[in-house]
Amino acid sequence: RVRHICLSCCHAKVVDYELVAIVAARPRVEKLRLHHLVHCTASGVSLMVQAVGARLVDLDVTSSFGVTDHTLKVVALTCPALRRIVFSGAGKCSDRGLRHVAGGAAAVSGCLASVEFESFNYSWDFITDRGLRALATVRSLTHVNLSGNNGVSVRGIRALAACPLVSLACRGCERCDDAWLE
Repeated sequence: RVRHICLSCCHAKVVDYELVAIVAARPRVEKLRLHHLVHCTASGVSLMVQAVGARLVDLDVTSSFGVTDHTLKVVALTCPALRRIVFSGAGKCSDRGLRHVAGGAAAVSGCLASVEFESFNYSWDFITDRGLRALATVRSLTHVNLSGNNGVSVRGIRALAACPLVSLACRGCERCDDAWLE
């Protein structure tokens, strides 16, 4: 019966094999929230996502430092119903990961509506205009949060104009100003 699993700021040192066991015992999970899981790796999160696969509609791995572009590739390949993905604070994700997301089943089918890749220390440049150009191919996007990514500029934001955005957050993106509104 469990459809939402939240291990946000879990003080237990949850490791990879435990992540997979938690999901395997709950076959109807649709939402995963895995904030601050510092002991998990890309492999653990990937295996967990694969275990839920087609049912997953919401994935939030905020500040789970073990996740990588490869994790995003697995998500893109195995989660066709995904509507929301949050990889904020995941410092090992880059434009390559955004390209995986943009080419994934959920993006191609029109399910993916929300993408969040916020940098909490407001000094990262892992996400750039190149990644935004890939993301702009996702015509179902209504919400994007790129705050704190210093690799993002007005040019990249303009590329997102092709999407039916309702919400765009670029707080702290040093190379962005209001010129993209013109």
